[in-house]
Amino acid sequence: MRTKNFLRSSMMAGCMLVLAAGHAQVTTPNNQPFGAGNFVGWDNTVTNDPLQIKHEANQPIQWYTNNVHRMVLTPTLVNQNWAWYQQNNLNLSGHLGIGNPVPQRPLTYLHLNSASLTGITVGYRPWMRVGVFSTQGSDGLYTGMRLRGSQTQGVVNWSDDTTDPLSFVFTSTPDNTSVANTLDGLEIARMVPAANGNEGYMGVGDFFTAAAVPTERFHVLNGRVRIEGLPNDTEHSGAYKVMVVDDAPVPSAERGVVKWRTPSALWATDCRWRMNTGANNHLSTAFAAADPNCPDYADAVAIGLDLSGIPSPNGKLTVLTNNRRYGIDVAQVTTTSTGSGINVVVNGPFNTPRGIEVESRKGAVANADNRGVFATAISTGAAGDDFNFGVFGAAQGPVSRSRGVHGESSGATFFGLGGEFISNDDSQYAAGAEGYVTGGQFTADGLWGYSVSNADVSSGVRGLVATPSPSGANKRYNGVMGVSLVTPAATQRACGVYGDAPTVTDSWAIYSNGSQFSTTAGTWSTSDASLKLNIRPVENAMDVLMQMNPKRYSFDTEGFPHLNLATEEQIGFIAQDLEQVVPGMVRDVYIPAELDSAGQVVHASMTIKAVNTEGITPLIVAGMQEQNAVIEELRAQLSELREQVAACCANPDGNRALQQPTGTIEELPGTTPAAKDGLLRIIPNPFSEPPTVHYTLERGGRAQLLVHGSDGRGLRVLHEAAMEPGSYQLLWDTNALAPGMYYVTLLLDGQPVVEKAVKVAR
Repeated sequence: MRTKNFLRSSMMAGCMLVLAAGHAQVTTPNNQPFGAGNFVGWDNTVTNDPLQIKHEANQPIQWYTNNVHRMVLTPTLVNQNWAWYQQNNLNLSGHLGIGNPVPQRPLTYLHLNSASLTGITVGYRPWMRVGVFSTQGSDGLYTGMRLRGSQTQGVVNWSDDTTDPLSFVFTSTPDNTSVANTLDGLEIARMVPAANGNEGYMGVGDFFTAAAVPTERFHVLNGRVRIEGLPNDTEHSGAYKVMVVDDAPVPSAERGVVKWRTPSALWATDCRWRMNTGANNHLSTAFAAADPNCPDYADAVAIGLDLSGIPSPNGKLTVLTNNRRYGIDVAQVTTTSTGSGINVVVNGPFNTPRGIEVESRKGAVANADNRGVFATAISTGAAGDDFNFGVFGAAQGPVSRSRGVHGESSGATFFGLGGEFISNDDSQYAAGAEGYVTGGQFTADGLWGYSVSNADVSSGVRGLVATPSPSGANKRYNGVMGVSLVTPAATQRACGVYGDAPTVTDSWAIYSNGSQFSTTAGTWSTSDASLKLNIRPVENAMDVLMQMNPKRYSFDTEGFPHLNLATEEQIGFIAQDLEQVVPGMVRDVYIPAELDSAGQVVHASMTIKAVNTEGITPLIVAGMQEQNAVIEELRAQLSELREQVAACCANPDGNRALQQPTGTIEELPGTTPAAKDGLLRIIPNPFSEPPTVHYTLERGGRAQLLVHGSDGRGLRVLHEAAMEPGSYQLLWDTNALAPGMYYVTLLLDGQPVVEKAVKVAR
């Protein structure tokens, strides 16, 4: 019923203006063409008397043009009934009816009618009086006032015996340039009752052009809805529901319909964000069964990133930010004994499950730290017997290998660390890394290092100590420190530091590039008979010892500063000399080159010789045993010599067991007897050229200088005579002697003094 609109109100107003401006077409005062008391005009009895259309009797006043009834004004009509309304209380007095046909009993103060009016319209109500009532057939439109109790309400009412709508239409120049410029005009909104008569629908939009009808209480055909003045009152804290829009596919009648949902069930059926019901308001998403049209347990969730171009994201949740310091910022305040900013649990049959996997990519910025994981523990409470962990790793479960924390580094061009631990604490005890083991069945390592690198320097565990200003007493600086607090029982072992390496060239269980110190003054080495084969005695040990040539020397610390050589004067062997005598006590040691950060060689690689000085000890023992045997033999020979001397003294001209004296005795005048340990000396000793034998007689008597070989066999008599007290020297001709060890004996009246002499090859 598009013709029922607000234009009818305009028509009513125009009619009233015509009536107000009308003038009676008469000129005779007191004209009374209808009988006494009835006239049209004015009587001029009062100055400026208004025009009057007057009927003194209680009769209606009718208007006609062209012999057609156009209008009626009702007389006094009270206590009326009308059609279905039979309450005898209608007041139809003074109602003006206009139309074609004219309503004989207008129902309101202004009643406009068109087409046939057969009885009272179905939509009329007794409270409709102070207003304009437009009727057409059985349809009606009332705009006016309504008294309801103590309230007077403004009312716009339309009525029909079907469900015709009430339309709000805008029209403009009819040139068809827009919808408003068509003959039908632009429908801005329409209201339509439901067929059940119990509800109605308000539609915004041009439903006429769209050939549609509102189907909801509030129906927006197209366009947007705006709330300009948003509420700013206190936020609602009680139970509430939210509005949603049905996204059913076309042509579903539910598509676009605004509905309500509880927040806990928001989009619950299609796996989107859902809020729990009950005391909490937890939010969940992407967890339901597989659905090709919505996020489910197999799909990923992203914040700050469009996943449409990534068919298989690596994570269930992806966060991307270009203008924030943190992709995820977790701030937790808890009163519980244990709180975690992020708790990650991974379950499943993975080959390599990871609770947290972090990848940090550094761009082109130079001299910047790139940290895959950066964790800081900040304690602001009072210090006590508590712990602060920047990173705390715990591994649990029946697996073959378990690591609380695992660090891995790859791609570094200068210095790569799988894990770095730094302590900046000015505390009584500070450690860059601490290993602590409370379990274990086969081995338990507080700190375990494992290197499979092919680098120039590869270390399972490496310790470095550096201090900016090492000062003060009672301080220790340890690159690596091992402490064992265990007192082992039988079949047990406790080691402060333990090294293990295969016995191959340049393989060392412990390698020291500097001095070593031990408070036990000894090193224990494997020597059990059960571990040895081909056991045999050491022979000719003294011959071997006598070929060794100890030296005094100093290390070239300036030429080789990186080797941390001793700065004090040394007494020892030259490896190349010792290698000629005992090759098994000398081995080659390779020292790799040292490079700087640019890969340039700072110290070239080199191969040096090292000496196992502990291997000399068995030779010394064997040599001493050999020497002791010689001494025992000499003692026997001395006893024999005493007998020979006694016989010699009794028979001076008898045969001698030894060769006659050789060499020339030279007395050193002006000297006094020497100390006991200086009675017999050989200078030089060892010697390659004939040495000089120096001896001192504390008293006069028969003196002899005898030479024996290392086997105790007598070789010759250097000198024999009765001599006065004093100091003497003798040039010993050794040209005919082979290199080796000899014994020179000074006998004074049968009392011996023995000195060892060693001849070396030229």
